Amino acid sequence: MGIILILAAVSLHETMGASPSFCPLIWDSGGVPAVAAISARGDYIAFGYNTGLAYYNLSGAAPIWVRNDATSWIFEVSISSDGHYLTIGGPGLLRVQLFSNNGNTSLWSFTPPRFPTAQESSSSLGYLSTAVSGDGRYLAAYAYWPQLQDTLYLFNASSGKRLWSYDMALPSAFAYPRVEISQDGGHLAIFNPATDTLSLFSDHNNSTVWALRYSHINADPNFNRPTIRMSSDGNHVAVADWNSIDIFGSASNNTLTTFDVAGPLQDLEMSQDATTIATIDSTRSLHVYDLPSRALLFATVALQVQGVALDQNGSRIVSAGLGTVYDRSGRSICTLLAASGPVAISANGRIATGGSVLYAIVSSPPQSSGLGFVAIWAILATSVLGVYTVVLGFSWVRWRALERQSKHGRSSQRVDR
Repeated sequence: MGIILILAAVSLHETMGASPSFCPLIWDSGGVPAVAAISARGDYIAFGYNTGLAYYNLSGAAPIWVRNDATSWIFEVSISSDGHYLTIGGPGLLRVQLFSNNGNTSLWSFTPPRFPTAQESSSSLGYLSTAVSGDGRYLAAYAYWPQLQDTLYLFNASSGKRLWSYDMALPSAFAYPRVEISQDGGHLAIFNPATDTLSLFSDHNNSTVWALRYSHINADPNFNRPTIRMSSDGNHVAVADWNSIDIFGSASNNTLTTFDVAGPLQDLEMSQDATTIATIDSTRSLHVYDLPSRALLFATVALQVQGVALDQNGSRIVSAGLGTVYDRSGRSICTLLAASGPVAISANGRIATGGSVLYAIVSSPPQSSGLGFVAIWAILATSVLGVYTVVLGFSWVRWRALERQSKHGRSSQRVDR
């Protein structure tokens, strides 16, 4: 009920033409997640913890299901666009697994052939990086174990059938690549830190579409993994070098564009449509660029930005540390109550996380009358009772405002006479 009243109040605030200071809180799951992921419409949310995973839907803070595994650390969560499929990555994970929104038992699992057994393993040794395609048809996985395994896999997500595998040169310790996959699963990208090689694959076979050797490349602070990102259509691959960003296409390893950025870079994010790039440098400042023109859109100065997330077209940018949601011009839309912790945002830009809290991202003014309310109504459409309550509450607030206005008008008329 409290959430509904907050959303109704913010709706009225927007209708009257004022900008809300805080993003409306939907619920708080509690705990301290290490990573978060949201489905495209914001109706499913996953939190990864050091030793567990929790899956939620929009309608309530009670998880749909929870999975605990004391031998692993979950540092990656990948979710399909519709929220039906989910996969995880991190150190100490011994199996590639695919989960659904129906329960915490994996639909299927795959143990890399040269991985040790659970009795022989140590959680600090191996690493799995996994990603499910947006359409839910493919799952890509990179499996590493020191001196034993260094392999990229592609699976059919629904059946778990292994489509192909590719053995890479063993990387140095704690240099774990992150695998990227396109929306339709047609392209995969990975950077091999052992050979400083960026490779692009297709879903057809394990032959590289193209590869490129880098002499120097900046590393992501998490386990020194090189920072690469792929657009949803697979036609753009962004690579963060020390103080520049290279953009490649799917046809060849010739760069589509290169531009200098504020560095040295610590993190890189790209919108799914490849129009917007966000970077974090060593001073923890945020810089946001228009990719086609390479123009700087806005920047923050040394404000301890811990992470950043972008919606599908880069119109909403969420920063961790600052706890601010920006539009593309750098104007603050609203502020998260919990500024620390991982941030994620739905592709449609309506739902975001900050730490363990879920927020509604309201539209910034000016707005036509009632638009904010319509947006929040749409967000809560998964709960018929919730929508009915919001409508009722909003109608009551509007009726009281009109009643006060009517009384004031009658009083003014009596004074005039």
